[in-house]
Amino acid sequence: MDEKQKITTWIKLKLSEIILQILVVMFSILIALAVDEWRSTNTQHHIADQAHKSILREIQENQKELKSGIDSNDSVLTVLIGQIKSNAVRKEGISFSYVQLSTAAWQIAQGTQSLHLIDFSRLIKIAQLYEFQSLYNVSQSKFVNDLGESWLGGKEADLKKIQRKGAIQLATICQLAHELNKQYSSILCDSKSIKTE
Repeated sequence: MDEKQKITTWIKLKLSEIILQILVVMFSILIALAVDEWRSTNTQHHIADQAHKSILREIQENQKELKSGIDSNDSVLTVLIGQIKSNAVRKEGISFSYVQLSTAAWQIAQGTQSLHLIDFSRLIKIAQLYEFQSLYNVSQSKFVNDLGESWLGGKEADLKKIQRKGAIQLATICQLAHELNKQYSSILCDSKSIKTE
């Protein structure tokens, strides 16, 4: 075997070793990327699952809080309507149970960028629930702001107008509360079928 053939054979062997090493490195990189993608997807699913559970816990707590306010405010509304029908003037103001409803879990879940892993139709219902809850919160605040100081030092004719206005606003709040309670129940009943993809 001459020197030229030895060099050619050696180059072929080295070239095949180099190609083999390149293939092993490329294969290793592809496996590492696949594992990284799997971990990332798995983490997103875990975050989505945790976000969903937190939202459901928040809805349960909000519903408990709302129910206590419903009972109290319905009773006040009944008394207020009775006083209006009997033409009695309520001088002491309206006793109102302001219900504090949380949105923390929903807001945090929106920041996780993993909500897209929750069933879309269920996610829409949850978003609509929180929009309706916001409307309820605004109604409560408006009621308190409009009537809070109105009773102080008012004349009897003014107090009757305030009393009627308060009854109308309180009736609206009570109606919203009952509807919100139904929406809470609906979401919580459906919660077993909400799954991440």
